[in-house]
Amino acid sequence: MRAVPWPPDPTVDYASQRERMLTAFIYAPYWIETPWWVKIDTDAVALRPADWAPDDWFRRDPDAFDDPGLPYAAGYFAWIASPWGYTKPGDQMARLDDWADGVDELVGFPRLNIPYTPGSRRCRHPRMASWVSFYRSDWTGWAASLARESVGEYRSPVPSQDGFHFYVAARTGASTLRTSMRKRGWTNCPKLAGLVKTVSNVLAAET
Repeated sequence: MRAVPWPPDPTVDYASQRERMLTAFIYAPYWIETPWWVKIDTDAVALRPADWAPDDWFRRDPDAFDDPGLPYAAGYFAWIASPWGYTKPGDQMARLDDWADGVDELVGFPRLNIPYTPGSRRCRHPRMASWVSFYRSDWTGWAASLARESVGEYRSPVPSQDGFHFYVAARTGASTLRTSMRKRGWTNCPKLAGLVKTVSNVLAAET
């Protein structure tokens, strides 16, 4: 185990702590030496022992075509996460459409053009929630290179890790898996009081 200070370049200026924190997960593959990595938010709690990461999730599709032009291995899920039903703010996917139109590796794929109401807080569409989520390291490393080359080292086109990873996979047609982490024994508690209570109950049950 090792700790990585973030950002490695202290001169990078972020608009908010949220942007600073979430951008770190886009560049995580820089320091990862395993084929997969997992993101577990600090408000996520494992309620019971369970099959949290079945082997089938990480196996290569035997029918996958080896494309020497791809900078990552084909036939694997790019990411595995719980389903979610909206993006905040409402224009985030449209902003990513505009960003991708200026990225050589993405411009050849069609825009998502997800409908939204200008000025709205949310855009409703199927996507992922990343509070417990798994990622293919070579694919996320490639996605990070797109951000680095277009908006700068340790920066992201939007202040959202899961929005960014969802978008790049959706625009390029990458294989992904949306599956409920709650059904596998996890929950998340965005409010501190709820988190303390849930963790206390889990620890009490263990003893």
